[in-house]
Amino acid sequence: GLAVVPYVLIANICIGIYYNLAIWYKLTDKTVYGAYISLFGAFITIGLNVFLIPLIGFTGCAIAHLVCYFSMMVISYYYGQKFYHIPYDIKRIGLYTFSAALIVFLFSIIPVNWGFYRILFASVLFLGYCFYIIYKEDMGKYFLRLKL
Repeated sequence: GLAVVPYVLIANICIGIYYNLAIWYKLTDKTVYGAYISLFGAFITIGLNVFLIPLIGFTGCAIAHLVCYFSMMVISYYYGQKFYHIPYDIKRIGLYTFSAALIVFLFSIIPVNWGFYRILFASVLFLGYCFYIIYKEDMGKYFLRLKL
């Protein structure tokens, strides 16, 4: 079952983003769009489960889960920008997402097998990512003012 964990975790990130994006149809009194998006997600989930579970088992269910939530997120973003425009910085969000995915990819392909060194390597990658965000967001000046 460990193989499906990344699919489920990414799907949960997508549904969390969807919940945050879904505020537009509540604010514009177009709640029927929420129902349409949910029905679309249900059809995607059912259709992909019927197709994928016989082929690849429970991994197909996790993939259907991910595709459903990702599509709902994208649809909500599209209609949200159409009916209640919020200027999200998609370039920055994409850069952070790509950077995080690159770190996960590097961690998965570099063969560090010993427990302590693997944790040390993961910690260095994570701290590097944190410092990258601090640098990109120009938050370093705030950290330098802290008196610990």
